[in-house]
Amino acid sequence: MQEIDEQVALLLYKRVSGEELEEEEIAALDRWLDQSAHHRALLEELLDETRMGEDVKALLAIDENAALEKLQGRIALERKEARIVSPVFVRYAAAAIIIVGAVLGAYFMYGGPAGKGPAKKDAFHGLKITHRKETFIQPLPDGSIVWMNAATKIIYSKESGAAGRSVILEGEAYFDIRTLYGKSGEKIPFNVIVAKNGIERARVDVLGTQFNISAYPEEDTTRITLLKGQVLLQPANKTPATSLQPGQTAELDKNGTVRVKEADTTQITGWKNNRIIFDTKDIRSVMRMIERWYDVPVRFDLKTEIPVTFTGNRPSSVPVSELLSLMELTGNVHFTMKVDTIVVHNPQP
Repeated sequence: MQEIDEQVALLLYKRVSGEELEEEEIAALDRWLDQSAHHRALLEELLDETRMGEDVKALLAIDENAALEKLQGRIALERKEARIVSPVFVRYAAAAIIIVGAVLGAYFMYGGPAGKGPAKKDAFHGLKITHRKETFIQPLPDGSIVWMNAATKIIYSKESGAAGRSVILEGEAYFDIRTLYGKSGEKIPFNVIVAKNGIERARVDVLGTQFNISAYPEEDTTRITLLKGQVLLQPANKTPATSLQPGQTAELDKNGTVRVKEADTTQITGWKNNRIIFDTKDIRSVMRMIERWYDVPVRFDLKTEIPVTFTGNRPSSVPVSELLSLMELTGNVHFTMKVDTIVVHNPQP
């Protein structure tokens, strides 16, 4: 699977599902369509529900909210018996990301990149986790495991061998990658395509390791933190690749510049252990985290920007009201609730 396939699949999903594309996304999709008549024909196929078949039409008809409620209910029931959620529950995930899998499969079914031949349209799993107070754990077909944070999407192949060791990620996830070997004894690489708003930001190549990736669309910086093993970060703009050592974080900004620094792995991976941890973060960064975790809108009503940073380390089960009260005790911020929206104010005089 080539990198452009995964990047374009996310754009095709938006186009097929009728979601509005931003200017940057439209330009990226147009460039891909201009590459060949085959690409343009594929889009026509995807837009033709009759030719795509009943399976894709059924996916398009899924009620996303109902699907998510059902998914969360089944996960809660499963968690009483085991920490690992069975892949059978994947089919209850939100339609939005499942369709991406269908689009990916359709891309290969209708020929894929020139000369690659057909593949089954159901060869991919799509999984979307919305705002949650618990970590979602998903085993992958090759024996690897991924922990998914709130507001995270992944797409992965159903293949269990070398052909299946590729994942598309938007959001935050922790990976524990199983080492696999080829017939000649060589390690089979695993790679993660990091996407933001359907645009590929980077590719992380892995050789059996544990690492965390944070790549939320609303954040300017993508962070890859290595805990064990070896990874190679390749930005999409093709600047030189960066190799990470355990205990290091690579920060990739929106311009494709990479900065490597020592990592506080306890803080970075706290969400995986169901902790809400933020250390010297500005108020807007903290509130984006709270917005994702508690599924509650946040609005800022500040006369001046709050000039201080915040730290915190609490169980993820703590009510949002308690977390906000603790932040107010600093004397640096004030919160009110208006129609189920958290409003952030400057501190009261």
